[in-house]
Amino acid sequence: MAAQTTYTASPVAGIPGMLYDMMPSVDILSSTWGNATGCDIGDFATYLAAETVELPDAAADVTANGRGFVIYQPHRVAAQIARYEQVSLLRRGRIWLFCVDLIAANAPIYVRRDGTNNGKLYAASTGASLLPGIKCLVGAAAGGTGLFEVDLTQT
Repeated sequence: MAAQTTYTASPVAGIPGMLYDMMPSVDILSSTWGNATGCDIGDFATYLAAETVELPDAAADVTANGRGFVIYQPHRVAAQIARYEQVSLLRRGRIWLFCVDLIAANAPIYVRRDGTNNGKLYAASTGASLLPGIKCLVGAAAGGTGLFEVDLTQT
């Protein structure tokens, strides 16, 4: 019998798009990915038309038309969502999300809408819009995963 020779003292707590918990107040919306440009698990999605969603490409997409964050589905093989696939979006609850920039707990959070990495979280407003209804609970370094509390039910 082989012995374990390596271990980690700090395992990953969550992966992008993974729900933190399933409290009764969690609000999940099902929709269809409508844009030819796919998205990654954990990306922010905005209303396109007729109950379809896409990545944001304008300020209003973030501030007024946001539908939620794409939830991780363990049965998925591909990491990216393709056009016409069904997606589950978190509108209210706690979720692990990828951070392009360093995001500290309780700091303002922006969603990229202009350029590369659309739909991902940023700490700066360049090419991004402030997202109402989100709070960072556990911050993350640039390229890391942080824990966020989301409430987009009022937008």
